[in-house]
Amino acid sequence: MTYRLDPNAQPVESARPVTYQAIYRGITYFVRKTDCLLTPPAHLQDLMVAMAENPEIIKDYLQGFNHPPSLSPWFFEPVAAKNYLAQKNAMPSIYCKTVLAV
Repeated sequence: MTYRLDPNAQPVESARPVTYQAIYRGITYFVRKTDCLLTPPAHLQDLMVAMAENPEIIKDYLQGFNHPPSLSPWFFEPVAAKNYLAQKNAMPSIYCKTVLAV
């Protein structure tokens, strides 16, 4: 891709050309995230509670706005979400109350 800033300028090549596949991949994750928020699955409540309790999780979630593929698979899949929460040592208080009540 060539741009000319003025009549005497040399051609400038784009350092990283954007391909259709890269755009489509980003849009696909964005749509998945939007659909997940519009019709939330059961594991999403656990993630939201954990976000309120752990700043690292909210940081990872907000990074998903800049780079939607970073939410996969922990935001979309229940088993991956549970493993992610265990990795972050942030089992939601719902689980803690259940364990303590028993």
